[in-house]
Amino acid sequence: MSSYHEAEQGFRDFAAGHGFTLPDVLREGGESFQRFPVDGDKAGERAGWCKWKYRQHDGSAFGQVGDWRTGACHTWHWRGDGGGQQPRRTRQLSQQQAEERRRQQEWLQAHRAAVYAKALEGVRAEWRNALCAGETHPYCRAKGIFPRPYNSTPIRCGSRGELLVPACGFAEAQGWRLELRGLQRIYPDGSKRNAKDCPLEGLFYPFGMPAGAYARVLVLAEGWATAATVYEALGLDFAEPMQTLCCFGAGNLMTVAREVHAREPQRSILIAADDDAKGRSAALMAAREVGGWIALPRFPADCGRSAKDTDFNDLARLSPAGIVAVLDCIEDARHVSEMMEGAA
Repeated sequence: MSSYHEAEQGFRDFAAGHGFTLPDVLREGGESFQRFPVDGDKAGERAGWCKWKYRQHDGSAFGQVGDWRTGACHTWHWRGDGGGQQPRRTRQLSQQQAEERRRQQEWLQAHRAAVYAKALEGVRAEWRNALCAGETHPYCRAKGIFPRPYNSTPIRCGSRGELLVPACGFAEAQGWRLELRGLQRIYPDGSKRNAKDCPLEGLFYPFGMPAGAYARVLVLAEGWATAATVYEALGLDFAEPMQTLCCFGAGNLMTVAREVHAREPQRSILIAADDDAKGRSAALMAAREVGGWIALPRFPADCGRSAKDTDFNDLARLSPAGIVAVLDCIEDARHVSEMMEGAA
């Protein structure tokens, strides 16, 4: 007959083989879940779970370990003679495991929805109570941009002096009616923080309202200052300024491009990319997804560019031609098919 410690160590080794580090003390009984943190958890989260039961009369043991976030579930069964898992017992538990996994996932989805709803309520209240930002804001002065762009929702100012940029998403399955779903905070030193528990995936800030009503071309850019600069430049040469969307980062370009293209595929999409490895790669993938165009900033050789100067706002500030240099680059945008041929 195997000992308790031998069986427990067998379960710990089994869990470790699937990437789990069990709690130091396992709760006996096997009737309820014991939760513990796993890789990918935020502070205070415990997506990992396990069950453990040891039978004194024959030295057998049963254990389960899983991850509520991914749906992973692994079953372990130890015979009293140390013979390891019993496939028959594992098969008998498979339906029970599936039902437990379904309940776990439903609980996790409901929990996340409740957390998001509460966070969104706070974000919308904060936005309602905030005042419009002034053009003397340190970040706006440093970037040379206006916080109340033409025909767009004015940017507001938070209680700590940070700019509040609204992150919008589509309110309906069709059409362009938008609703506030998150916030990005931009502090005077340029640091950025997104509203807690309100992910920005698929969200954007539109320059040119009403969103999508007139623009034949939609221009996507990573950051708010970059998008503001591109929108201002386009207004120099077009009777109807192309609508520009701030996508809140390179990783969101493809998601937003896919969303807007699915709604109105007849409109061309142009990516105003950042001139760094991450920006070029993200722009290429997004443009390839929707058959779009890509524009890259061209910095003059003697403009004093540093490694951190990569976007169209940096170009407007550093180039002797200023905002006109941005317009020239946008007009020279290339279709993604041309860029793919050039890279081949």
